[in-house]
Amino acid sequence: MAGVGERVDGYRLVGDLGADPRGAHFRAVDAGGAPHVLTLVSGETARTPGFRERLERSVALSLRVSSFSLLTAVDADPWADTPWVAFRDAGHAEPLSERIAGGDLLADRELYRFAVHTATALAVLHGEGIVHHGVTGEDILVGADGAVVVDRVVARAVETTADGSRSLLTPQQPEPERRGGGRGTGADDVFGWAATVVRAATGRSAFPGPPCPETAARAVTGRPDLEGVSRPLSSVLESCLVHDPARRPGAHRVLAVLLGYTGEDVCPELGELHARSLRFGARKRWMPLEVDLGVLEGGFRARAREEVRRRVAASEPENPGGLNLIWQPPDMDGGDGD
Repeated sequence: MAGVGERVDGYRLVGDLGADPRGAHFRAVDAGGAPHVLTLVSGETARTPGFRERLERSVALSLRVSSFSLLTAVDADPWADTPWVAFRDAGHAEPLSERIAGGDLLADRELYRFAVHTATALAVLHGEGIVHHGVTGEDILVGADGAVVVDRVVARAVETTADGSRSLLTPQQPEPERRGGGRGTGADDVFGWAATVVRAATGRSAFPGPPCPETAARAVTGRPDLEGVSRPLSSVLESCLVHDPARRPGAHRVLAVLLGYTGEDVCPELGELHARSLRFGARKRWMPLEVDLGVLEGGFRARAREEVRRRVAASEPENPGGLNLIWQPPDMDGGDGD
């Protein structure tokens, strides 16, 4: 397998980012000097029957999506002697797991923005019918501009084997319904997202305890430990950590609620949510004091979009849904907080 200083197709490897069961990860630059992250698939993974065909399909899925909240594939060669996948670079962001290990937890507005950006990534993926297959601290990068979720292109190819059960993933808080194996679903992603937000805020599992049958049973039948996560975020997370996957809200609804939409609103389109989420990263003056949890179970009332547009045009509210907001003071440099 190639190492730092060597070339892989049109990319030069310039930094070692470590390895996991899927393969080795490097910082790389293309022929024009643009930075990328490149994964070289491990020999064991590459030899899995049918893996290369699945990797080709997984890359094609990743190329279909685009979002500020996602680190997606931009190039790949599933048929090389050592298969590889190149991703766009995430700049100076660091894995959430490393930040937590250093004792630097997320809180208040930064935590809420983290939840919004990562929920955005799942909503975008699910909107294209793509399952992430294991949201954990290793696959979320945190930086000054917020959080970015790495699309698990290689892991998805491993996860979707012929028998539907083989996986090299080792999630920090496995979903209750997957403890006996089986393919991942969007409901699994929502559970993993909520568990990861809890870990980002507290540094511990949502169902704390040593790996043992008793701890696993708590994830199946017990309530999560959300001490240290403030409301209203804790209420949203609790709805996503229920043991029955059929009762978990979809990522689209979760994102809408986090952004302040209520059951009185028409169900927002994904493009609208994506735009508001991007502005949330730049406009840091507010976050909801309360959210409409009824949306997570009951959804939105059917309401004509033209009526909503007329209402918005007439009132031009600063906050969607009319919820109470926490207003931050203007920036000290003279800006208005935007």
